[in-house]
Amino acid sequence: MNVNMKMRFLPIFFFLLFIFFLSIGLNNGFHFNCFNSNDLGIYGQAITKISKLQEFNPYLTIREVKLFNDHFDPILWPVTLLLNMTRSTSYFYLLDLFFFSITFFFLVFSLAKKNAFFILFFLISQKAIWYALLFPIHPTTWAMLPMLLLTISITKENQFSIFLSSLFLLSFREEFIFPIFALSFFYLLTKKLKLFSALFFTSLLWGFFVFKGRSFLWGETISYGSQLLTPFLHSPLSAIKDLLQKTNMAIFQLFFPFLFFLLKNSKDLFRSSHTLAFLFLFAPLLLIRFLSWQWGFHYSALFIPSFIYLLCKYDPPKRNFLLFFITTSFLFSLSQIKKASFLFSKEEKALSCSFSKIKEKETEEVLSLIKKRANNNEEIFATGGIVPQLQLIAPQLNHLLAPHSTKEEIDILILEINKSGDTWPMSYLDLKKTKEWLETLHLTTLYEGNYYFIVEGKLKMRDLREHLSSQP
Repeated sequence: MNVNMKMRFLPIFFFLLFIFFLSIGLNNGFHFNCFNSNDLGIYGQAITKISKLQEFNPYLTIREVKLFNDHFDPILWPVTLLLNMTRSTSYFYLLDLFFFSITFFFLVFSLAKKNAFFILFFLISQKAIWYALLFPIHPTTWAMLPMLLLTISITKENQFSIFLSSLFLLSFREEFIFPIFALSFFYLLTKKLKLFSALFFTSLLWGFFVFKGRSFLWGETISYGSQLLTPFLHSPLSAIKDLLQKTNMAIFQLFFPFLFFLLKNSKDLFRSSHTLAFLFLFAPLLLIRFLSWQWGFHYSALFIPSFIYLLCKYDPPKRNFLLFFITTSFLFSLSQIKKASFLFSKEEKALSCSFSKIKEKETEEVLSLIKKRANNNEEIFATGGIVPQLQLIAPQLNHLLAPHSTKEEIDILILEINKSGDTWPMSYLDLKKTKEWLETLHLTTLYEGNYYFIVEGKLKMRDLREHLSSQP
């Protein structure tokens, strides 16, 4: 094998090694309750219910709302059909890796292939990528693929490709209406009227359906825009003060190589015909994240492949600079990389879950027990760690004390105890108090082990909340 062939093969080998490492970690995290129900359980239940091909807009008991009455992300349908065809619905927690892999190959093949090694390490060194891949699963993370495709299309000035990529991006979440709407005006300014009309009317019609049509078809929808803007409209000074208090180094750690690029090339950027297009495209999304100050988890990863593409295309860093960027980015990402390594090696350091053999056995017993009761129309509640697994067999499962929870009666209650899993919003102290309180009531204990405590009987959610609030 000659040197050129080795250089082309090695990045692919290292990338597959990276995917293998993360997939093992995610698999361990899923089966040992290391990830919370929010959003893994919510989207997991959505995929599970869509896979039955019975309802277009199924009701999600974990979120207590119909799927598309919350966020509008119709990409879930083709993704679920693909999982059905490959008989891999139960592996839904690996979907982020699937979209990340496709994005990587588009990124490499759209740039000079000889830079594949640096592109790979530049990509996997970014903190935003680690945040997203260790927060399975979310369509906003998946949106890195259509965002990259749209970015490439803009640089190539392929109008048909720009329109298709925009349409593809819109299917991932309702927030992408705003960048596509804004981008349309760039093409109005540059007198590309056909493309302006296509993007303008598509985003306008999509927005009308999302913000008006959905409620007409399916009933009341959840408005996230009002939640974001209301504080700034009602009390702007107080909202700005709160925002400033939240401000920290998050943006710098997530985007510092690209901020350096902006500063270094600020004069040249004003001369580029594409600068304004990307300003229109990215600014609405960055503004949403700035106003809410949400940069972690799934919020920032969608920008990274596009930013890397633009950096490598317009101002490829010299090798020394690139090594500096990669090394510094890895240092910023160290806490997330450690978490991934703990998941991979099944070490409990800094994780909210245990990897013991006893817990593995007890989890199987709990899943078997609940499977027998899942079709009895009982209100089953569970703490957040085991919810993603349980929802595969219990379609009416509820997440205990989730912020959106409104149900008041519990028939079966599943508690994860002794560091069994990520039980947000309940702390281990909450769980201990709850278990002690339940033991004083006239309830039937269905299961008691080292890691799980399950009771059956009519229990009022109001009484549970009052008990927890009354405790010191």
